[in-house]
Amino acid sequence: MQALELVNLVNGMHILKLIPQDPDYNEATFDIAFLTPPENSMGLPHIAEHSVLCDSQNFNLKEPYQILSQQSLETYLNAGTYSEHTVYPFATRNEQDFYNIMEVYLDAVFNPRIHQDELIFMQEGHHFVIDDCKLQHQGVVLNEMKGAFSDHQRIGVTAVDSLMFKDGSMKHVSGGLPEQIVNSTPEDLKQFHKKHYSTDNSFLVLVSKFPLEKELKLVTKYTKQAFRGKITPVVKQQQRIKEFKQIEFSTTESQDQIYLNGYRLFDNDSVTAMEFVAHNVLDQLIHDSPASLFKSALGGSFSTIFDYSNAQAMVCSTLSGTTYSHAEAQQIIENIYKDLQENSDYLNYNSLRACLNNFEFRYKEVRDHHGIAIANKVFRSWLYGGTYDKFSNNRTQLTI
Repeated sequence: MQALELVNLVNGMHILKLIPQDPDYNEATFDIAFLTPPENSMGLPHIAEHSVLCDSQNFNLKEPYQILSQQSLETYLNAGTYSEHTVYPFATRNEQDFYNIMEVYLDAVFNPRIHQDELIFMQEGHHFVIDDCKLQHQGVVLNEMKGAFSDHQRIGVTAVDSLMFKDGSMKHVSGGLPEQIVNSTPEDLKQFHKKHYSTDNSFLVLVSKFPLEKELKLVTKYTKQAFRGKITPVVKQQQRIKEFKQIEFSTTESQDQIYLNGYRLFDNDSVTAMEFVAHNVLDQLIHDSPASLFKSALGGSFSTIFDYSNAQAMVCSTLSGTTYSHAEAQQIIENIYKDLQENSDYLNYNSLRACLNNFEFRYKEVRDHHGIAIANKVFRSWLYGGTYDKFSNNRTQLTI
């Protein structure tokens, strides 16, 4: 793809235009991101993501998002809250439809009616209802997070994050803890939006063959009255943490013990492209491979999540259904890592070559909504001070 990186000198907005060179590529993508590192676990990033799409200054409708999903020609329409940033992506194959949805999204994020209508916060965040003569808290985000934290693995991963990043932004839950969401107020939401949804703190990716002039004209139209501010810094975890914490909880699914290990790997703004590839290949080979030493030695169910969607990448392993105690399982895990460092039999040329080929195929494969995938890779470095193409340059020759 041909790329053009722009910075608006008037309002500080960051814009990346990517022009597909494949003559058969016909999907256009819009994806705008804001750095939204949480300062608590009241779920303000999550509530804001829901609320801005409910009503805006120029599209005064109760739920314009729902209307778009039903009446537009979109091929992808979404919004998402990550641990430290929030995204608003969509894709379509029709040029006029692209401009139409672009107007709705830009007006929603920069000019939402949350500052005039507090009922939006009550609907999306939390409010009281009387149910069976009892006063209860309800709300879209509140109910969603209640469901999320009914999952025992989600509870465990959240605990791992709070320990591993206990001095950084990721110690907080951006989606919100149910017991803290109910402490948020409409004023909290307004101040959060003013601080984080400024043009200076916005990063826009456009993947299309449409005229850049038309796209920029729409951006200018809907950012004229937008808040000005500055890039919101993400607080990184500086000190490496080695700590054990036991959590007890009840679940109707299983009474098995669950062991989780989290490891902080690298900072997205400073890791090199080759180091990034090495981490991916090693994770696949030693954790996900059917021949993984962890799976054969520990028994039960062993899986890992390699997450580099935020400022600092991490891998979290989950073990359940094993007959080993936590101390025994932990010792086996540490012994395997030590053996992998000292014994090269498992990490040989053939196994590394096979994993590298698999990674290269997956990384360069063009799937549905390819523009969305490219934007996600761009944000993982670009938002945090790195180059936009660090994780999205698929022309790099991978060799060992």
